[in-house]
Amino acid sequence: MRPAPRVMTVAVALLVWVAVVVYAMFQNLHDLSGQQPRQTVSADPASRSELNADEWHQYGRASYGQGYSSLTQNTLKNVYAPGLAWTYSIGDVKRPQHLTKTSHQLMPLKIGNRLYVWTPSNITIAIHAATAQKQWGYDVNSGLNPDRQHQTCRGVAHLQDAAAGTDGDLCARHVDMPTADARLIALGAKPRERCAYFGDDGGLVLKTGMPDGYHCPTSPPTTVEGLIIIGGAFNDNVPVYSQSVVIRALDIDAGELVRNWDPANPPLTAPIDIAGGESDTASSHNSWSVFFVAEAFGLFYIPLGNQLPDQLGIGPSFIVEEHSSLVVAPNVKTGSREWVLQTVRHDLSDMDLPAQPMLVDPPQPDGSQVPAPVQPTTQGDIHVVDHRTGPSHWKVTEVPSSSGVIPDDFTALTQPVSALSFTPDPLTGADMWGATMFDPLACRTPLHRVNYEGRHMPPLINEGAPDGVATGPLQGRGSALPRGYIAGMDLRSGEIA
Repeated sequence: MRPAPRVMTVAVALLVWVAVVVYAMFQNLHDLSGQQPRQTVSADPASRSELNADEWHQYGRASYGQGYSSLTQNTLKNVYAPGLAWTYSIGDVKRPQHLTKTSHQLMPLKIGNRLYVWTPSNITIAIHAATAQKQWGYDVNSGLNPDRQHQTCRGVAHLQDAAAGTDGDLCARHVDMPTADARLIALGAKPRERCAYFGDDGGLVLKTGMPDGYHCPTSPPTTVEGLIIIGGAFNDNVPVYSQSVVIRALDIDAGELVRNWDPANPPLTAPIDIAGGESDTASSHNSWSVFFVAEAFGLFYIPLGNQLPDQLGIGPSFIVEEHSSLVVAPNVKTGSREWVLQTVRHDLSDMDLPAQPMLVDPPQPDGSQVPAPVQPTTQGDIHVVDHRTGPSHWKVTEVPSSSGVIPDDFTALTQPVSALSFTPDPLTGADMWGATMFDPLACRTPLHRVNYEGRHMPPLINEGAPDGVATGPLQGRGSALPRGYIAGMDLRSGEIA
């Protein structure tokens, strides 16, 4: 007995649907295939080459933040099949009692035959680099205050302190650890003892002289010319009178405050009189990412975020607006601002700069090489900056900004967009997808309800924004992309390869 025509039609349609779904699962419409050039662009890149090839002394290996190593053991021929040397479990996994924003973003340091790792719970572990044998561990006991938002760990700093004596002395080499409860601990790199001469028995309370609130350094400090420079994060979306995140330069020997750099009061770089009752500006811009130093130019580069309460822009001063969501280059010796490159104007979308800048030396049209910091932004732009004066090497276009805003606030007329950008096109109803015809419809409804206008859409009363609107394609370490993606950029032409 033949099946009824209607049943046959349904069966064929179902088979076609299954075939389309299976085919779509293995397609990726966002790939841009290409090949990395093999020629050497720079035979001697400016990468702090005094480090041994097998050393990694800072978050980006050296102060230029390039993450480049000249090791040659792994090559294009064998990189796909390296043998596993060892594994090590730090044992610090996220548990129910941990904060929501607990994350492990560590870049280990390798000094000599030792690796130094730093866990989200603020435990430092020294591991033998060849055998993975634990040398020592140290817990700073920073606790798990539930009112604190961030329990993030990007690493520690390693310092060689000439004032401490020979390499055999306790703190000739020491590890500086920023803690979630706003302390900076100096620990001898070999014997795991606090460096008593630093601060108060080897530690400093970084929120001294700041208004009440939660100051949390999440990235390792930077060192240059006898100074330790450190910033931090604050709790997002809290009242405007909260902890400041002033960048502080501390004496490398004693931990004494040498100068401040306050984004809300940048001309004043002299140390405040904490003992006399002075305090830093409340709720200044956060600086939670990693800095880098270009000693040859006498500058250090700081990625900044915006001011509390993040997505509300009512009442900020001109100086606050001028220093929101940008990279700034203060002078190492004086702390005075040399230049800024602002990536968002009147930031209402919490577009903090998410990554450490890195210094490269791309060839110029005339064949010369001009060192240039490369700064990724949360919204997907890549700025290759003239280190001398600050403007981007590539064309920056002013595009109209979003129009909607809550009462008493405003939006900037235009926003800068770099010619080198990974920013996706604005979402439309055609971008919605799903396994059935009803899924795209369910997604289009909230999209149209909020009148979505692109990456700088501000929050609106009783509407908010679709999930993911306030985040961007670049987050974290310098050249990060969405999970599963890697991209090549030609810094000579400003194109995505």
